[in-house]
Amino acid sequence: MKAAKAATKLILRFLVRRFALPRIKLYSEEASKIMQKLGLKGTILDVGGGRGYMASSIASLLGEGSQQPLAAVLDIEEKYLLAGKKSHSSIEFVCGDACHMPFRSQAFQAVLCFSLLEHLTSPKKAVSECCRAAKALVIVQVPNLRYYMEFHTVFPLLHLLPKKLREAVIRARSPGLTLNFTASMENIVRWVREQGLHLLYLRKVYHSKLSKLLVLPQSYIMAFLKPEATLQQKPGHRPQGTWGQIHAQSKLGSMKQYT
Repeated sequence: MKAAKAATKLILRFLVRRFALPRIKLYSEEASKIMQKLGLKGTILDVGGGRGYMASSIASLLGEGSQQPLAAVLDIEEKYLLAGKKSHSSIEFVCGDACHMPFRSQAFQAVLCFSLLEHLTSPKKAVSECCRAAKALVIVQVPNLRYYMEFHTVFPLLHLLPKKLREAVIRARSPGLTLNFTASMENIVRWVREQGLHLLYLRKVYHSKLSKLLVLPQSYIMAFLKPEATLQQKPGHRPQGTWGQIHAQSKLGSMKQYT
């Protein structure tokens, strides 16, 4: 029994290092670049952030020591939050539902949502809550559920199956998994635009050089800007496209000011 548990831990550790950590690095670097190009400073919220790896990585990329933005993680799984508190003492961990966030409107400068919406029964509601809690920026990442091989179930062309058969496959391959195919890139863009935000950035993500040859991206990263977020233009500088600098007026503080 002990040998089996030890082997399981080794396998999980290998999978995390092989797949999870490189993606956390990729997504956190992408998010931090977006915020840096916008000159965005202030508070960030990682919705469905679990143990806080992504929030910690992004905060460290945006500053060091006292210059780091205040980062918070919202997750419904208390066990992940408790584990995260042990590793990331500078991050605020809050237990709550992504569809009913316990924060006031515009509480955070940026709200991040990575690899979560496809696991919710009401992803549109969660998108609405992300937009409500954000003062300036919303960044969303979702896998391409229409990829050749569905990542969670490792089942080819899963999206082409009839709904009932698809759900049967998910139950058989990954018991307890919620996989909502309405959380597509196209729908998310439409849902966020309905909340009045503008699509600022869209990137197709390929996790390897080989995957680029297969045409379809494995995931998408999208950034949306609230229209009331002021874009500043430096004298003599002509920004490219829609990039500019957000005038961030909020100050760092405790979580009490966000609830």
